[in-house]
Amino acid sequence: MGLLDGVGTSNLFTSSASQDAAREGVAQNVLSGGVEAFQQQNYNEALTKFKQAAALAPRSATAINAYAYMAQVYQTQGDVNSAIDIYKKSLQVDNKNLDTHIALGNLYIMANRPQDAQAEYEKAVQIDPSASTRYYLGQAYIQTGEYGKAELEFQRIKNLQPNSPYGDFGLGQTYAKAGRYTDAINAFGAAIGRKPDYWEAYSEIGYAYADMGNFDQANKIATQLSEQYKQGALALSLSAYIVQKTPPKMDARLSTGTFLASLGPGTNLPVLGAGLATANAQQLTSIVFAFNGPMDPRSVENVMNWNISRTIGTNLANTYNNGWAPPSTEVQLPGTPVAVQYDRQNMTATVYFNITQNAAANGTIDPSHIQFTFKGVSANGLAIDPTANDYTGFSGFF
Repeated sequence: MGLLDGVGTSNLFTSSASQDAAREGVAQNVLSGGVEAFQQQNYNEALTKFKQAAALAPRSATAINAYAYMAQVYQTQGDVNSAIDIYKKSLQVDNKNLDTHIALGNLYIMANRPQDAQAEYEKAVQIDPSASTRYYLGQAYIQTGEYGKAELEFQRIKNLQPNSPYGDFGLGQTYAKAGRYTDAINAFGAAIGRKPDYWEAYSEIGYAYADMGNFDQANKIATQLSEQYKQGALALSLSAYIVQKTPPKMDARLSTGTFLASLGPGTNLPVLGAGLATANAQQLTSIVFAFNGPMDPRSVENVMNWNISRTIGTNLANTYNNGWAPPSTEVQLPGTPVAVQYDRQNMTATVYFNITQNAAANGTIDPSHIQFTFKGVSANGLAIDPTANDYTGFSGFF
């Protein structure tokens, strides 16, 4: 090969580089036009220009920026899947781009794909093992239920940034999800110790108390957030969660028909209704219970979730027939209702049951010690509070 051949090749490379630079310059101008269109909410025009910019300089930083803007447009339009596809294309250009891996992981979280998000964050940590990147990964581990790995990441954050509250905050979230509520409260408290105005940590303590059933403490936190710290939005969210997590109760009894729960031992059946004066007569009666919140109608109206029985108390006063063996005239109780009707508007249950006279027409009963028990669930699936699902006329709810 001669000297001139080498010069020709050099000129060829120089010419190619010049062309690339020129295309890069055009791509940047097109990208700027796309950004302007995006800011003006001309999304179709913006997408067109971003695609053009990426096509003009397909292996450049301009292409990476164009893909990022395209993903933003799709996110703005609510098209998360298209945004995900765009970031995947971006990674084909540069699979070591930290921001792209994190952005793609965030989109996977939005799309309820935590396993895919975890994979992206793990790649991001390989590129940049900093505390901020590890925080993303720790959050993904929480969502995938890998609490041991999440704990390890947040401990690493504490080691990397010992004065930062975020390691402790992440540990609190991890412990709370794992059901370790006391540990969670302590970790959130440590975060507050490093950042006294970390209001999210205060609210998370409230959530932990609610999850462990300590609703008094949870409500105190909500009140503090609202009144003392003026964090109304956090207080409202916590209060709504407390209501959602609080087990329902039967909190009132409204007697209807002829069943009088206040009557004591030895009550003659005709007192409950003239129709019970004859032998083997049967009368349908009812009692109405009010709940303190919306209930699942199917659960309430399922008669198998109810039980009607004689009380067995801890002392004579609250035991059927005051603790004495019932006389031979005592009639049997039905065990389960005939039917139950739930009133959604008033949140009440009307329990219908039969009382049957004996063959000698001298039946007796102790209405005040007949126990009504309900074991159903609320509208959001919470089991009824076991301290407020039994009722007798003598003891009330217990």
